[in-house]
Amino acid sequence: MSTANSLQCYYPDPRLPIRVIPHRGTFTHDAYPVHIHEDVSWEFCYSVRGHVTAMVRGVPRRIAPGEVLVLGPDDVHGFDAWTGKHITLMFQQQVLRQTPLTVRSRRVSRLEMGGIILPQRLRIAPHRRPLVEHTLEQIRREEENDHPLRETMAALLLSQLLLELMRNAQDTGAPVELHISAAARETIEQFCGELRGNLDYPWTLTEMVRRSGYGASQLSRLFREVTSLSPCAWLTEERVRRARDLLIQSDKKVTEIAVEVGFGSCCHFTRVFNTVMGTSPREYREAMRLRE
Repeated sequence: MSTANSLQCYYPDPRLPIRVIPHRGTFTHDAYPVHIHEDVSWEFCYSVRGHVTAMVRGVPRRIAPGEVLVLGPDDVHGFDAWTGKHITLMFQQQVLRQTPLTVRSRRVSRLEMGGIILPQRLRIAPHRRPLVEHTLEQIRREEENDHPLRETMAALLLSQLLLELMRNAQDTGAPVELHISAAARETIEQFCGELRGNLDYPWTLTEMVRRSGYGASQLSRLFREVTSLSPCAWLTEERVRRARDLLIQSDKKVTEIAVEVGFGSCCHFTRVFNTVMGTSPREYREAMRLRE
């Protein structure tokens, strides 16, 4: 995505380099291609209802209701799928000059205040969610306001939102992301590739531990750092993702797809697919083909 296109798409009004976009319904990866923010911008994805799956630096990250995904300028990403309702907040880094936050760069850029780094994935405490959602709505309304101070107002609202996220991270004891070594990250990513290439294998956690060379607790910690999910949850996500592609791109029966992606039975496959996607495999296939 070029700078010109991203500015036109995300920031149509140069006086207000902040944008809030609500999304509803069910979408797949065709909606948002993988891209990097060449205009030095940040993107927050907050799930109100349903689930959102994003590919961040080649790794799937899934957020549940009440969670926010923080994407920096150098986080190559794209949204793979979502159901329900979520809200996207995008703002240019220059806006941070009007907030008490700074940008800290190690492996990738992260927001920091008072020594606290905002995690890439953060669960918002239930009592804070109404204020977070209200502030997002207020920022969205500023886009429709022609007042000469609307950029300042939007920046103040953004500052309030960021402070609330920081308080939430501090109050809930949300862990700052582990700074694992590049070698460990590469090992986990390679192992993910092995799993992805053998989805039909009857993987168990014990077998994954044996094949990875890590202990069970260490493998789980590293997996959560790299993918935001446990090994078993990540494997389920990958199986559903592969099944989704087969439902759209092939005429294979649902029972055939269930076996090919590693589910023990069609009933188990249907139950898991419905939990993740909010619809059955057959209904998903019909809906996607109607869109073509």
